[in-house]
Amino acid sequence: MFKGLFATKSLEMLAAEAKGENRLRRILGPVGLTSLGVGAIIGAGIFVMTGRVAANDAGPGILISFAVAGVACALAAFCYAEFASMAPVAGSAYTYAYATLGELLAWIIGWDLILEYAMSAATVAASWSKYLNKFLDVLFGFQVPAYLCNDPFSHPGAWFNLPAVFILALCTFVLVIGIRESAASNTALVLLKLGVVVFVIVVGYSYVNPERWTTIPVEARRVPEQIILPELAEAQAEKEAKKGDTGISLEDRTAYINKQAMAVFLIEKAQASGNAALLEEMRKRHEKDLPTSVKDKEVVEAVIAQAKEKAPEEVAAKWGLIGHFGINESLGKIDDATRSPFMPYGFSGVMLGAAIVFFAFIGFDSISTHSEEAIKPQRDVPIGIISSLVICSVLYIAVAAVITGMVPYPDIDTDAAVASAFSIQAEQGGGADYCMPRPVSSRPAPSRA
Repeated sequence: MFKGLFATKSLEMLAAEAKGENRLRRILGPVGLTSLGVGAIIGAGIFVMTGRVAANDAGPGILISFAVAGVACALAAFCYAEFASMAPVAGSAYTYAYATLGELLAWIIGWDLILEYAMSAATVAASWSKYLNKFLDVLFGFQVPAYLCNDPFSHPGAWFNLPAVFILALCTFVLVIGIRESAASNTALVLLKLGVVVFVIVVGYSYVNPERWTTIPVEARRVPEQIILPELAEAQAEKEAKKGDTGISLEDRTAYINKQAMAVFLIEKAQASGNAALLEEMRKRHEKDLPTSVKDKEVVEAVIAQAKEKAPEEVAAKWGLIGHFGINESLGKIDDATRSPFMPYGFSGVMLGAAIVFFAFIGFDSISTHSEEAIKPQRDVPIGIISSLVICSVLYIAVAAVITGMVPYPDIDTDAAVASAFSIQAEQGGGADYCMPRPVSSRPAPSRA
């Protein structure tokens, strides 16, 4: 029995099984495989993670983060290409593990693959629902109710994410129909996504101000308290609603508290930094939102105090085991030595960003699962894997450069960075140098190359 757990299948046995009556049809060439790879990769990486990592972890240095993650993925891609050439059958890492490590480890890796693709699909679907709401709001002034577009685990009171469930069900239906229909649908969606990405790059380039990469002072970077404040503002609003202390909706009260608390915190942070230009900018932007009544001041002080108290927990959660054991604190000297307007969070911020955006490259390995459907797997699969990875890496870096050039990284919307960046330009008429933390008199006009 113990030997059976580590029983392997030879390459000859795998090839023989692929020739059975249930074998898949070999109809995919290098273009089709590359299309499948691009379709699997592009998703949350460009449309969500770019803004989140740029704002909270790496700043404009996210360009380096994507490059580092791309190189790491390329090394893995070479391995997948080699394995796929040797064992051109379905199964990807599951099959490769079965042929080399045995049945038990193959079973574990098989479930790992299911978890990987399930989590990545769920993440992209949940992110898509935020863009859907942005789209509906712009066109019709309507949004899917919060309780129907959020999960109950991270948003108490929510039922489930209806748009995410709908899009996943639609994709599942297409996949069940067959590989030819799936490939055709994927190609159409890839062309659509590439069209959107190229639109963002080409149109967004005209609104890029290169100074946003190099002139925003490091003191303007986001700190853990800023990430926590919105959550604490919502908790405070819910507490007041239960007591009946407010006559406005929970959503409006949450926004009101958050705006006031953020205004006070940002001005205090700028004042503590000693950067006169940053303080002037923060006062110019937020003085109108400062609390005026005694009650509002007390509420804001309490919320900010809670944020400062919970900040260490946010840091520990962000760094995982590294933060739990305090190892990240030893990186402080390295960060201080490498911190700059382009890398405001230092070297560790760029590398943390690379670790996070690595998730955005998930999908290139899925091409190897189509080895049994490739016309010439030894030639087509390696081409598809490497080509899709190179194309997506270039697009990721280009979009990251455009987004951080359109909007100063501290002001990027972490939920819908791309849509919000264009909304801001539309509201500003495309001509204002939005929120540059430097003296007003020295603001240049945005680049319109």
